[in-house]
Amino acid sequence: MDVIDNAAVFESVKRARQHFGRLDVIVNNAGHAQVGAVEELRTLLTSPSHHTAGSSDQT
Repeated sequence: MDVIDNAAVFESVKRARQHFGRLDVIVNNAGHAQVGAVEELRTLLTSPSHHTAGSSDQT
């Protein structure tokens, strides 16, 4: 799931609630892999939205 995609996050929560009846805890344990030039990776990994958007949208 792309945690920056709000629609995907909301759909996942909706499906979990339908399946389990309720949702008590969300664990944000996302991983990320990127292949490319070091300069491109540095820009991506230091982007504030890369680190905060997914977590803040889930809370």
